[in-house]
Amino acid sequence: MKIRLFNGPHTFLARFGLSCPNDLHRLLPDDDLEPALDVIASVRAYFQVAFKCFIDLVPLEVDSEFIRGFARTIRNALIVGFDIKSPERCASWLQDSPQGVGRRKELLSTKQRVEAARVELSSFALT
Repeated sequence: MKIRLFNGPHTFLARFGLSCPNDLHRLLPDDDLEPALDVIASVRAYFQVAFKCFIDLVPLEVDSEFIRGFARTIRNALIVGFDIKSPERCASWLQDSPQGVGRRKELLSTKQRVEAARVELSSFALT
């Protein structure tokens, strides 16, 4: 008759008072640096969470401070710089330039002459 000394890992661990494989760390001697490792692990976990929060906040701050801030600043600068609150100033912007008015009059007189010439030419063609 054979005596089996090793029936499987569970029976082997049970001989040392370990009920499951998760208890294997109890086989190792106590480490004096265990508290330091706990502190390092806590600091790293805190750093990872803080880093993710920081990375999430950077685009929000850039948008808030630069893009929206620029929009507020440029709006106010345009209102003050162009004096939009003054009705006279706005009316002056809506008026045509003197060069444009002169050119329009010139073109209208040319159009009238061409139309008059067309009417005269069409009367010659019919007779």
